[in-house]
Amino acid sequence: MSDPILPIDGWTVAGALWKVVLTILGWIGLQQKRRIDSLETAMQGKAAVADTAKETDRIEQAFREYRKETHEAFQQINARLDKIFERMAR
Repeated sequence: MSDPILPIDGWTVAGALWKVVLTILGWIGLQQKRRIDSLETAMQGKAAVADTAKETDRIEQAFREYRKETHEAFQQINARLDKIFERMAR
């Protein structure tokens, strides 16, 4: 009778199955980590877009105020020029 080259008993099979289970769990963990990383990246991108939108709104509001102030200043200048022309016409 020949002796088997690799003796296989219950503990060897259990150890091999345990290694397979740990490998599968490690792979699942890696997939979850990749998924979480991609979600975090997407959320950071959305946050950056939201910050950009807020900054754009702030700048637009500043320009509106500037246009209003400029319009009022030109109205005052035009009123003064109208008075000067009226005086010159007399």
